[in-house]
Amino acid sequence: MIKIRRKSILYGIANLATAAIKIIAAIFICLSGYSCGNQHHNSIDSAENQYITEILKFDLDESEVKKHSMLKNLDSIIVKEVIKLGRDPDLPVGHIDKIAVAENRIFVLDRTYSKFLFVYDRQGNFLYKIGEKGNGPGEYYSSPKDFHIDESHKTLTVFNSEMKTLFTYNWDGRLIETRVLKKTWPYAFAKSDSMFYFAYNIVQDSDSHLFRIEDKKENTYFKYKKLKNKRDVLLPDCLYSTHQHVYFVEDYNNDIIVLKGREIEKIISIDFGKNAIAKNFLTEDKGEKFIEKAIANKKATQIRKIVETEQLFTFGYIYEDYGWQVIYNKKNGNYLNGISLNTGCFPSKVENSYNNCLVSALSAEYFDSILSLKDENPEEWWNTLLSSAHPVMKEIFQNLKEDDTYDYVFIYELHI
Repeated sequence: MIKIRRKSILYGIANLATAAIKIIAAIFICLSGYSCGNQHHNSIDSAENQYITEILKFDLDESEVKKHSMLKNLDSIIVKEVIKLGRDPDLPVGHIDKIAVAENRIFVLDRTYSKFLFVYDRQGNFLYKIGEKGNGPGEYYSSPKDFHIDESHKTLTVFNSEMKTLFTYNWDGRLIETRVLKKTWPYAFAKSDSMFYFAYNIVQDSDSHLFRIEDKKENTYFKYKKLKNKRDVLLPDCLYSTHQHVYFVEDYNNDIIVLKGREIEKIISIDFGKNAIAKNFLTEDKGEKFIEKAIANKKATQIRKIVETEQLFTFGYIYEDYGWQVIYNKKNGNYLNGISLNTGCFPSKVENSYNNCLVSALSAEYFDSILSLKDENPEEWWNTLLSSAHPVMKEIFQNLKEDDTYDYVFIYELHI
């Protein structure tokens, strides 16, 4: 059962005289010719003592995992749409690192193999790709790192970390803006409305923080947790934007920071129980040796791929060399937690959300790699896979076995 505890942190009461002096000083600065508009929110170096923390418990005890790892029945999945993606004839998608579905576009990022962002129409027809190599306008000398879609303005923002650059395109693929970041060198990126969220993994100057919230002109509205070590470790994906929030996850730390607009709304702390190393890996006294020990013990729980709908909150994590997935019902507290939820039933990794549904994907290249690993009794394994599969997935598996020229996107409801 999910256990939720909330702890409210006491706020100090400011001295009235000091406040008055600060107000007078601010007015004086403005009158002296300085722009009040450039005085932004404060820097926060320790969130644990200042924000409401919600604790979600998903015990990794064997009996608990077994209890919550399987769907009760296949009727829990209501498939809304299956989209077969056509292929770029010159370059197939090798790995789906991120996918986003909009009203008339589908975006697939493969930064692992092809190192391109592929764009399709809603029927799955391939339109174009972004990431041509070179040093000219709109060209990249390394893979696109992340992207954000703005459905209201029909624009696509692509982030390249090594180039310190944000490229903005219209949905026909025409480059309409290139913005090189001048003040800092971010590692990860997310966007919500007019705000930009950047995460950092190296100390760049005396004002380096783990993440910042900025506007388009690089004015900083919020800074979190000053970086003290020469290098802090972050996952390739540590910022996630949903329709409701932006989420930040620090690597090897089971605290999920929930951002709303220009500030932190709360912190969700994931408690995996005594069978997993839980939180605070990157403390100053433990540092990298502690991380190496955790990896050697295969107990690290790296939270990733956060997705949210009105009813569900999902995330993936690594445990004992496997990718796991938690799908949590925010309204009734029920949840699923397992290596593949229901092996062969449906794609286990939730990639994104669309129209209050979950989105998963299955690339042909990835499916072929799974088949190649099943050297012992492959026919028995295949029959077992089909026997437990959702009818939709059974058809897809059979199609992929016979014709591996397509990738698939699934949009579905999940009731738990």
